[in-house]
Amino acid sequence: MREFRLMAEEAGNPNEKASLMINEVRCYCSLGRLGDAERTLGEIRDLAVDDVVVRVNVDFGAASLAAQRGDMKNALVRYEAILQEYVQLLSTSEYRDLYEDIQQRRAFALANLDRYAESLSVLREATSFRTLTAEDHQQIHLYLGICYGELRESALAKDELLRAIDFGLKNDVEAQARYRAGILYFSAGAFAQAKYQLQTILEDRQGDIPNLPRGYIYEQLSRTCHYLGEEENARRYMKMAQRS
Repeated sequence: MREFRLMAEEAGNPNEKASLMINEVRCYCSLGRLGDAERTLGEIRDLAVDDVVVRVNVDFGAASLAAQRGDMKNALVRYEAILQEYVQLLSTSEYRDLYEDIQQRRAFALANLDRYAESLSVLREATSFRTLTAEDHQQIHLYLGICYGELRESALAKDELLRAIDFGLKNDVEAQARYRAGILYFSAGAFAQAKYQLQTILEDRQGDIPNLPRGYIYEQLSRTCHYLGEEENARRYMKMAQRS
């Protein structure tokens, strides 16, 4: 971050300076220093940037910052504006990776805004993307599962959640997928499968899981064990839920 700032101060023209400073913004975002990221974006906007590649990266940085702040409406507006303004650039093979990254993030923003049907169409496209990482594709299948679930397509939702689990990454996304799959199994009366998914979360993830309090897992396990006739386990998990 400091190196990018020093290089930007020595840069000979606004485009070069901005291209270095947007990397500084990315560093701030990775560190969670969102106020510093916003301040640096403001400095970039004051520059006379006319290079289309630099501008698209600056706009993408602003959209991603909005999403990281949780301002999904603003992020979605910005992602869609990029797709419209830079359509020719993003249609080239050289910038295919940026197009796919934007579409993935746009799909997540739509889902987070409860626009599940719209998100589904983008997510289905995203399953064919070739430039994304395994973690990206895992998250795409998680969101597909979420969207199908919200649209009452339980069988499709379960299939997508199991695909997210099958990556075997043992991360937060897998934990979320296992929890949601466990709920679906429970609702279908498949209590043994529900118990397996929920207990696997506890075995694989010892620490806190973002947006998934351990109390939720313990409480659902208590209910599941009750329906399996495991009353001692049901009481034990309920005590754990109450303590968490």
